[in-house]
Amino acid sequence: QTCALPISSQVKIDFKFRQFEKELFSKSVVTADDVHGFQKDYGDFFRIFTTRIIRMPGTSDSAIAMGLNYFKNDTDIKVVYADVKKQYDDLTWLHQDFEDAFRNYKYYFPKKPVPQVVTYISAFNYKNIRLDSILGISLEFYLGADCIYYPSLNFPQYLTKHFTKDYIVTDCIQSLYQTDYEQNPTQSDLLSQMIYFGKMYYFSKQLTPDIDDTIRTGYTKKQMDWVIKNESKVWTVIIENKLLFSTDFSQYNKFIAEGNTTSGFPADAPAAIGKWIGYQIVKKYMNEHSEVSLDMLLNEKDSQKIFSESKYKPGK
Repeated sequence: QTCALPISSQVKIDFKFRQFEKELFSKSVVTADDVHGFQKDYGDFFRIFTTRIIRMPGTSDSAIAMGLNYFKNDTDIKVVYADVKKQYDDLTWLHQDFEDAFRNYKYYFPKKPVPQVVTYISAFNYKNIRLDSILGISLEFYLGADCIYYPSLNFPQYLTKHFTKDYIVTDCIQSLYQTDYEQNPTQSDLLSQMIYFGKMYYFSKQLTPDIDDTIRTGYTKKQMDWVIKNESKVWTVIIENKLLFSTDFSQYNKFIAEGNTTSGFPADAPAAIGKWIGYQIVKKYMNEHSEVSLDMLLNEKDSQKIFSESKYKPGK
């Protein structure tokens, strides 16, 4: 039994969901006054958007206004925005999905502020951003696996197959985890890597219990079937090759790296197979320790403790 899922409808949250791209493109001409309004409404997000995401040189309101007009009138950007608008004009469903996830977040972490979500267009620069109180989503990264832009931008196919609306919430929740719980650089063995990503999947599962694990892991249904069926074989390979506590990244990287498949395994085997094994270890640990809260799990730095106390042993 995992952590009991919260009755999230009873949790009150202060949650904002904004579509910056809509506000920006709805203005026929952006003025210095508009810039002042954006700064007031969007704070840090607007500053990061202009300085880092679309990298504007000017700092005065009028220089920023000029840069924004140049950006939104760019021929290519206009075409991309038209495609985004076609798919994502009404984001009521996404607002609701995030609200549900953040009710769960507030339940588990009552002291943490709920981030506001802002959508935008970044000219394919930043897919997701995380600031102190903001999660940003660049919508042109979610136009569908077969979108004509992606091959010309040299995005590998193993990434673009996830560039669909189904992955928006999961991507953001996982980026929230990775910025709030950074990897400990001193823990460079395979087990620590597996547990780190296993916690990420587990965290995501508690916040979005209705999202399927295929989306959480990025596996196809066929790959998920393979990994469930062959879990003990994968584990045997890790143990027999003495990789579990190995700190030789070049030896164990194939178990963590994203890609099409895990080298040395059949074609049906997914990539990053070690992350999935880490997820099974974390789930087993939480099943064995009903007294451990999600917060306690995420702050537990000792991967070896989690592993040994999980009593993890995949069945044949």
